[in-house]
Amino acid sequence: MAGWLTRISAATRPSVRWRSMACSSESWRSFRRESSACCSSAAGSRAVGKAITPGLSGHQNLMHFGELRRLDFLHGRSHRIEAHGLHGQPPGRARRGARRRRRPASGRPLSAPDCGRQHLQHPAERDDGARPGRRDPAAPPLFVRGAALPGERRQAQNARAVDRVPVSAGPRVHRRGRRGAGAPFRRFRTDARARPAERDQRAPAPGPSLLRHLQRLRHPPPVAAAGSPGHPPAGPGRGALGARRARPGVPLHGRAPHLTHGGLTMQSKVPVVIVGGGPVGLSMAILLQRFGVDFVLLERSATTTDHPKARGTYTRTMEIFRQWGIDGQMKRHALPDGSDFFAFCESMTGHEWGRTNPEPNVGHSPCWKIIQSQDTVELELLNHARKSEVGRFLFGHEFLHYDEGAGGIAVTGCKVDTGETVTWHAQYLIAADGAASSVRRQADIEMRGPAALAVMANEFWQADLSQVRDAALCAGWRVYAKNSPYPITTVLNTNGKDRWLSLLPVGREVDERIGERTDDEVVRLARTVAGVPNLDVKVINRSVWRMSRQVAASFRKGRVLLVGDSAHRFPPNGGYGMNSGIQDAHNLAWKLAFVLTGRASARLLDSYERERRPVAESNADFSLHNAARFTQCDEALRSGNPERIGFWIRDSDNHIHSIGQSLGFCYEDGAVIPDGTSRHLMRPRWYEPTDRPGARFPHLWLDLARRHTTLDWFDQAFVLVAGPKADEWMEAARAVSGRNGRVVQAHQLDDSHEKDGLLLGLRGAVLVRPDGHVAFRMPWTPPDPAAELSAVLAKLMD
Repeated sequence: MAGWLTRISAATRPSVRWRSMACSSESWRSFRRESSACCSSAAGSRAVGKAITPGLSGHQNLMHFGELRRLDFLHGRSHRIEAHGLHGQPPGRARRGARRRRRPASGRPLSAPDCGRQHLQHPAERDDGARPGRRDPAAPPLFVRGAALPGERRQAQNARAVDRVPVSAGPRVHRRGRRGAGAPFRRFRTDARARPAERDQRAPAPGPSLLRHLQRLRHPPPVAAAGSPGHPPAGPGRGALGARRARPGVPLHGRAPHLTHGGLTMQSKVPVVIVGGGPVGLSMAILLQRFGVDFVLLERSATTTDHPKARGTYTRTMEIFRQWGIDGQMKRHALPDGSDFFAFCESMTGHEWGRTNPEPNVGHSPCWKIIQSQDTVELELLNHARKSEVGRFLFGHEFLHYDEGAGGIAVTGCKVDTGETVTWHAQYLIAADGAASSVRRQADIEMRGPAALAVMANEFWQADLSQVRDAALCAGWRVYAKNSPYPITTVLNTNGKDRWLSLLPVGREVDERIGERTDDEVVRLARTVAGVPNLDVKVINRSVWRMSRQVAASFRKGRVLLVGDSAHRFPPNGGYGMNSGIQDAHNLAWKLAFVLTGRASARLLDSYERERRPVAESNADFSLHNAARFTQCDEALRSGNPERIGFWIRDSDNHIHSIGQSLGFCYEDGAVIPDGTSRHLMRPRWYEPTDRPGARFPHLWLDLARRHTTLDWFDQAFVLVAGPKADEWMEAARAVSGRNGRVVQAHQLDDSHEKDGLLLGLRGAVLVRPDGHVAFRMPWTPPDPAAELSAVLAKLMD
């Protein structure tokens, strides 16, 4: 019993103890014999008589037994019971007031029979002929909510606990005891060195007090089938959708088992559920981690993608990666600088009609775009996200449905391989599950625009093409092979070495081929576009997808928010699909964190669609125009006219040169306060820095070594940037910061020049949001700067 109660409550680890307890040696040994018998067999459970309640599972009876018999055994000599173990130490080991943990006398892990793990198994899963204490290895993993003592101080300590211990992953079990004195004493502890795969599957810890948990086990609620009106419970409070509001920097979570007729359905509390583990969902997860907001991420696939898909990480996205400290990891997978150009040719080794020019870097950012495939982006994002203790990543889990209520949203998913269902009680659901979003379909949000511009086939293959000109540098080739059965094909360079991706149309609205290409057909295609008849080709994988130009009718419905491809679909020409999605997450995450932590009202979330929809429409039009330009290039290649071919190749520079599209977008409506200046005009090929409300604050180097930039100021709080003589604004920021939990940081510029895009003046200031966009500008000092700044914050977030 002692070991099991330790296991049940080990997740919370509150630093509280029961003291002044007493126990005689004889009573203690009797207690150990009865509890050990109860742990080892069903017959032993019956031996404790009235302490066993019919109809309860093994571990419930153990806890029930412990509650009824606790006072019978705790008398006599001084003894204490620790709250996070509820196990007593033998009298000879009692140490008054000691908190230091002893080194285990033996590090040998205990086996499942030793732990009595069968008693956590659902009765329907047991095999009567099985060895007592042996849990069926095929049974789904079970989780037990952590327990703590009652009391306001205990609850506060319990809310701060973030350790999570899954039964399935299994913390290491050690024998602890006084060396050389009596039988060893069993105790569980969490091994902090758990493998990442185990750490990601850990169950959230904090839960109700132990006494309430025991009371619930003594009088269990009626069993309800999954999905019935009684599952999950509804209404306000800790056990329903109306979970308590998170405090800044403190994740909220909880987990408890729910027995159903069909097996075990898990229920859990978490502020946010993210559906989709692609680059957008992983980016949203990292951003929530930075704000300390707990979440669960569900991804149907068992791993990240192994297909290149998107291949460009553009300047604004690289600035975000730099803020997270992963821009260097991304560059390791990228082509060399200056590789953003296309070649137009008859074959990769044959005649070339011309090529575009790389986009010049004129210093508008501390970063520059890179050519990198999506599979490596996802890999690095996941590796970085797993370094944090905040959030859980459940790959191999599929979203099923959601039910929204007045106090929150219940999201149900299942484990793909076992079918075990899990229900999370959340405040918000983020749909990052791609173009065919299941969440968007259930929310009944329509997509507007042409759904099928073309059906494309991707063929991913491996071959040594080191003999090709600029094989390590060129981003791609547009191949028009004369007298070839294949249409004009694009070959994309994925790693600068030996992996290539062929894209070619296979239909207008549906795949018009009779079946997919065989591997032999893909080999012939690769040899044709490469111009090498005997090229050794290995087919890696393939995919078929539909090119669209669509934007969702709404980016939000109640507690459901769409990001990435679930909200907008672009043609791949231009590379703005993944980049737009990551910037969606960057816009939404800080607003979500402020609302969940009480620093802003839910009205702030309405600004997400008002800001990102115009950007999505602009990027969709830009990508569609690039696709139309490729059609003009193809017709020029078929004509054979050198002047016509040269003209369209030169015009294709506008496909690649898009710094204005990447950095120049400006939010005209939303969480910004316009200052009355003329509307910002964006030109895709050129970027003009400005501190106008809604625009990205300009990049300026802060040191001669060029290691620190003004962009480093903007991360998790509002920032007031003041002019060189705006000391009163600086005092106002210090006076206002901290009110209503809203921190305002302040930085003062050494100089302010219009050539840098700064119009705030010598005595003015701008207020910049956590995502780096200007929310407010006043190029002078008002009579009461503190009152002005307070009014601005209230207008933005109340």
